[in-house]
Amino acid sequence: MKTVIGGALGAYLLLGAVAHAQPAHNPPSGLNPEPRFKLEALRFKALNETGLDVWPLSDEVYVSIHVPTHRVATRSKIYNDVDAGETKHFPLDQSCILPIADLSGPRTLHGENGETWRCSEGGAPGESH
Repeated sequence: MKTVIGGALGAYLLLGAVAHAQPAHNPPSGLNPEPRFKLEALRFKALNETGLDVWPLSDEVYVSIHVPTHRVATRSKIYNDVDAGETKHFPLDQSCILPIADLSGPRTLHGENGETWRCSEGGAPGESH
């Protein structure tokens, strides 16, 4: 069976529970520094399983994230045999959500095809109020 974390529930599970935003390492300089940030997914936890927990059936999970304003989408590697209560960690080379380094134009990155990506060191512009 295949399970996809997507939509509002997926955003809650991924972003609300385990994604992590932190200030970029290179703070801006000047009188009015612009806030900057990085957003990375660290891990996910399976809350339950699809159907019965009976051999040979297992959940295969991947995480898809689409950021329309930045015209980028990522799809993690596939995690096989994920059981309820299990926590899986994203590889460091597939954890960046925003801003992805060296990305030009609309793009979808596929971890299951061996693609890797990383966050830009300078972070993405934030919004000040």
